[in-house]
Amino acid sequence: MKKAAITITTVLALILAFTLIACRQEKVQEVPETSAAQITLPAITAAETTVLITIPETTAVEAFTEGKITFMSNRDGNDEIYIMNADGSDQVNLTNNPADDWYPSFSPDGSKITFTSENGGNDEIYIMNADGSEQVILTKNKGFNYYPDFSPDGKKIIFQSYRGASSEIYLMNADGSGQKRLTSNGTDEIEPCFSPDGKKIAFASDMDGDFEVYIMDLKSKDIFQVTSNDTCDWEPAFLPDGKGIAFSSNRDGEYNIYIAGLAGENIRQISGSFSDADNANPYFSPDGKTIAFVSNRDGNYEIYLMNLDGSGQVNLTNNPADDWLPSF
Repeated sequence: MKKAAITITTVLALILAFTLIACRQEKVQEVPETSAAQITLPAITAAETTVLITIPETTAVEAFTEGKITFMSNRDGNDEIYIMNADGSDQVNLTNNPADDWYPSFSPDGSKITFTSENGGNDEIYIMNADGSEQVILTKNKGFNYYPDFSPDGKKIIFQSYRGASSEIYLMNADGSGQKRLTSNGTDEIEPCFSPDGKKIAFASDMDGDFEVYIMDLKSKDIFQVTSNDTCDWEPAFLPDGKGIAFSSNRDGEYNIYIAGLAGENIRQISGSFSDADNANPYFSPDGKTIAFVSNRDGNYEIYLMNLDGSGQVNLTNNPADDWLPSF
């Protein structure tokens, strides 16, 4: 992957996992000597990361019908942020402007949505009320800023930013103040998300040559690797109990959704297999009973809901446009 002279097209091709372009085999980049001290791989036992899941014998919509889902759609001619009920009803365009808007994420109390917009001419992180009002820019820099995610207490936002030759993970207060860089490995770190207790973040990185899932302890800054294979593993999401990770991977050819323990054990595919179709962008419902995700099994990308074992899959958006990146 060439790091110099990054264009917006190249940036979006890298980070928009929903395009699901198969990863190219790349030469492993040498990590700077300082990163060796930054990255430690603590031993984690299987007992510490056993994933216990109780599966309801219902469709996903029957299991979770309360709350809202925000997502991205190009149904009105460009990428906009939408909101809908958890059963797919009452889909409403929130941003409704000529610019492209991406990567929506709800605050824990559901009152705010943070997202990326190029409305000001650069890809910046914004925040708005859940009805689309009072859109405020948070980042204000010349880099490219993507994938914001609220901390469980709503006080912090984690995000990725290209402010140099590579993408790094940054943390800021929910009002945009106090921005600080968390990674500095000289490789691309993307798609960060908080653990349920707010003490860790998961992200994808190509520090070993292809994209894998990693976890960072926010206090010690220790980083350990969760997945390891010759294909792409990315779009991580912590299980609601914090004891496992969901992610998308093309390890079996097409992209599908997998669940594993925090040490990468007990990996299993849960989204099912569809010929020439991909399943990606996993996101857990607040009650932990269902997963929202994206699939193009019907010819275009739609938002689906399923139970934690992959059963009860339901198409929520069901329109001719492409819909991506769901968030509860």
